[in-house]
Amino acid sequence: MSKPKTKSDIIRYVIMGVALCVFIVCGVMLIRIGIRYKNDRNNNSSANKFVETAADPTGNDPTKDTEASTDGETKPQLPSFSANKVIDFSGLKEEAPSVQGWIDVPSAGISYPIVQAGDNEYYLTHAYNDVEAWSGAIFLDHTNNPDFTDDHTFVYGHNMNDGSMFHGLLQYEGKTDGKKFYDKQMTDNGNYFYVYLEDSVRVYQIFSVSVVNIKDNYDAFRYLTDSFKLKDYVDYVTSIEQYDTGISYDGKSPVLTLYTCQSDSASGIRLMVHGQLVEVVDPKY
Repeated sequence: MSKPKTKSDIIRYVIMGVALCVFIVCGVMLIRIGIRYKNDRNNNSSANKFVETAADPTGNDPTKDTEASTDGETKPQLPSFSANKVIDFSGLKEEAPSVQGWIDVPSAGISYPIVQAGDNEYYLTHAYNDVEAWSGAIFLDHTNNPDFTDDHTFVYGHNMNDGSMFHGLLQYEGKTDGKKFYDKQMTDNGNYFYVYLEDSVRVYQIFSVSVVNIKDNYDAFRYLTDSFKLKDYVDYVTSIEQYDTGISYDGKSPVLTLYTCQSDSASGIRLMVHGQLVEVVDPKY
């Protein structure tokens, strides 16, 4: 004869049932998230069929890493920039007409098409080829010229937990760890990054890294106006930069800001990595 269930037994069973339901729901959600990540990665990787890696189409010699000093000794030299990708823009744009270029940040493992829409919302939820995507796309601010000749250009990308999109930029964050990463990349690749266009490759060098809150640091996101020049912008963001990179803004070159969430997009905290144009080269496609 079974023992009658007490009130405490019933409460315990209810709690166990609720816990089991929560476990199942969480499991289903994790599976769905994993599928989303996988689908987005597979879709984004489809763009790579339009990219080849050449020995060095810009003609630089990335193997030269030392130079002779006046006393006959050798000393370290910044690595030459090496824009070593060849992009089939005709094929890429046939599949994705909104593509304006290709960004490659070797230090952060970032290599994606850059797209542009009529606003800054669409590519938050769509991939480069306009497929709906949780991870969105790497996109150019809708007010910027697609030839990247503005004094200041913004390029945006999500910070995805699977390491995709602009997640790699977070390695530059932190007054200690970020500085160590920056210094190592300076030795390895000069902290150069590249924007490939149909007729040229624009070479940038990272000179500043800022972490700001869009809710109270409006000046960090101001577009340039007659009363707010590029120098004003650079002076402001370097005044709040994470650390001294050792590279100073030259006072005249166009700036490209790479922009992503630090963690939760709702928090308003954003990471901005600022690069100045150092060279425009013939890609020799």
